[in-house]
Parts: sequence; C-alpha cells; structure tokens
Amino acid sequence: MGIGYLATSQCFHDGTDVLMLTTNMIGKDLNSLSMNEAGIAMSGLSCFINSDLARDLANDIMTLVRNNLFLNNPNALKPAFPSIQAAAVNVICELARCNPKDDLGLAAIFFRLMTTSTNNWAVIKIIKLFGASTSLELRLGKKLIEQLTNLIHSTSAMSLLYECINTGLPNHNASTQLCVQKLRILIEDSDQNLKYLGVLVMSKILYTHSKSVQVHSDLIMRCLGDKDESIRLRALDLLSEMVRK
Repeated sequence: MGIGYLATSQCFHDGTDVLMLTTNMIGKDLNSLSMNEAGIAMSGLSCFINSDLARDLANDIMTLVRNNLFLNNPNALKPAFPSIQAAAVNVICELARCNPKDDLGLAAIFFRLMTTSTNNWAVIKIIKLFGASTSLELRLGKKLIEQLTNLIHSTSAMSLLYECINTGLPNHNASTQLCVQKLRILIEDSDQNLKYLGVLVMSKILYTHSKSVQVHSDLIMRCLGDKDESIRLRALDLLSEMVRK
C-alpha cells in the first residue's frame, strides 16, 4: 500500500485522467481502522488531489482529522461546542416547522441562546421558530419584541437584520416604525439581493401599516430605475398598492 501511494504521489497530478477511478479506493483507505494506512492515504492524496476528489472525499477527510485531533487532545472539543449547539438548534427548529407547539417548553432555553449566542445563523433559526410560535403563546410575543428590537438596533449582520424585520410583530407600532426605518438600509444597500428583500418586506408591512410605508414612497420610486428587472417589478407592485387618488 505504501509503495502504491509513493508511486502515485510521484507520477500523478491533479489533471491525471485516471484519478476519477481512485475515489472509492482512497475513501476506503481513509476510513481504515489502521491509523498508519489512513495516514499514508492522506499523505499521498495531498500530492494529487483535485476538485472532484476534494468534493467526494471531504467528509472522510474531515472525519479523520477531527477523530485524530480529539482522540489525542480531548480539550480540543471545546471550540466545537458552539457548532454542536448550532446543529442542535437547526434540528429542533426543522422539527418545529411541522408543529411549533411541541417546542414551547424549550422557549426559555431558546431565549437564553438568542441573547448569548454569537452564531448568527443559529439566532436566525430561533427567531424563525419564535415567529411561528407567537400565535400559540401570546406572552411569547411580548417577550420577543424587546429582544428583536435590541437586535435590530445592534446587529451589523444584514441577514440577521432582515430576519428580525421579517418576523416583526404587526400589532406593535413602535417596532413596526423601527422596522420600516431599517428597511431603508436594506433597500439602499448595493447588494441587489438585500434591496429586493427590503422591497419585499416593505410590501408585507404595507397591509398593516400603510402610513409608515407611504413616508418612504420616494425610495420606492427610485427603485423603478434599478438595473435589476425583478426589483423594478417588485417596486411597481408596491407602488400600485400605495397609490392614492
């Protein structure tokens, strides 16, 4: 085995045609119970790996690296705890999409995570879960609005800002006013995706707080000249709903 990998490391390169035939064999070696065999496979692979092998063997390589690292240094697991936490949040939130009521008992834990986690994607998942649960528990909405407001004021992450605004509670006027003001930031951003989302959410708010949106009609008018056709059409739809006699 060692001679084989030594030869391939000298003869193969990332453009060698027959590499496509080696994926399964290398994957089997990387998962060998012998650490020596797995190490030889990893060493040889580093000399000729290409994009296809990297894609197909990524999970095997990462598993091998993590296993070796954690077996030799258990304390190295500590930095991985936030990732484990985020993965758990993701699973629970996906399950809750079917029946949010089942996870109301975890509300206190999720609130703590929402206020302490530095993982924006985990916080976004939690906000989505709470947004789907507020109709089931009215007290949840009252508690959620304060944290959403804090996040809207403090976050610099546009994805998190968007989710806070999109989840905003329509019956809370002060929160809605803040959301509409922050939507200007999204619509004025150079990122076309953020601009589109900003106009989209503005349309959603229009139905419950039309006066708040009317104030920003000049901004929506400017979107009619945007280079992106989807933004122009979305702005036109919004303006058609805003128009008055």
